Amino acid sequence: MEDKKKISFFSKNETTCPVCNYSFKREEMLTGRGRLIAKDITPELRRTYEENTKFGEVHPLAYFITVCPACWYASPQRDFNNISPNNIDLVSNLIEYRRKIIQEIFAPIIIDFEQERNLYSGAASYILSISCYSFFPPKESPTIKKGISSLRAAWLFGDMAAKVLKENKKELYERFLKIQEIMYEKARNYYNSAYDLALKGKEKLDGVDLGPDIDKNYGYDGFIYIMNYLNYKMSYKEEDIVKKAEIYREIKKTIGKIFGIGKASKEKPGPLLNIVRDLYDEVSSHLQEIEESVNLEIEE
Repeated sequence: MEDKKKISFFSKNETTCPVCNYSFKREEMLTGRGRLIAKDITPELRRTYEENTKFGEVHPLAYFITVCPACWYASPQRDFNNISPNNIDLVSNLIEYRRKIIQEIFAPIIIDFEQERNLYSGAASYILSISCYSFFPPKESPTIKKGISSLRAAWLFGDMAAKVLKENKKELYERFLKIQEIMYEKARNYYNSAYDLALKGKEKLDGVDLGPDIDKNYGYDGFIYIMNYLNYKMSYKEEDIVKKAEIYREIKKTIGKIFGIGKASKEKPGPLLNIVRDLYDEVSSHLQEIEESVNLEIEE
């Protein structure tokens, strides 16, 4: 009966950390027997799941990042050995720094990567991944990978905030919400930087699993959508109404061009197009409000 309730296992083959040479068995999620009951995707292209009464909390994202339990070097498994050899000593020297950051974020919750993953260690793994990708060479497209890690971290911090709120832990709730907002801001900045770097030929986007979630790769179209979605989501920080209007116009222009909004185009069918249309309509509505308010001010 206990085996049926397991949601993960430790692989038979050991993984050796390229930073400290520690060998460990990577934890992976089991997916059969109804552990995951998929629902719709959110406007952020995140897959949602029904609450599983049999297996308890199931967080697929929590298992994606491989973390060395000894030095806390972290990245997705496919990139684990791709760190720049010239930067290994730098990453090694920052072990205590990484531990301190995680401790400050999660205290009094203890993060231990020797133990089975949970929602908290899963979120911590993405923070570590963002940090470690800074030491990857440009050929590995570290900027967009930091962006994806930041977005997923934002999702998990939102999940944690909801969890601790139910437990009446107000201080943790407020802290996790604040960090979630920071992660969204980081994601926006990384996505925009990755776009600029790709245009300049400095970092590629092709060949990268752009997700943004782990169940489906929406490719370049998904990347463009998420970049514009994040620009819209974080636009509340722009207090200058004229600059905010410029942000909205750029979003409309970009997604209108990429997805053929307003045209009789059937080149990009499917659920993504419907989600993009919703963003386009919402941005258009806010832009119209701004333009009407500015015209009123001018007339007065």
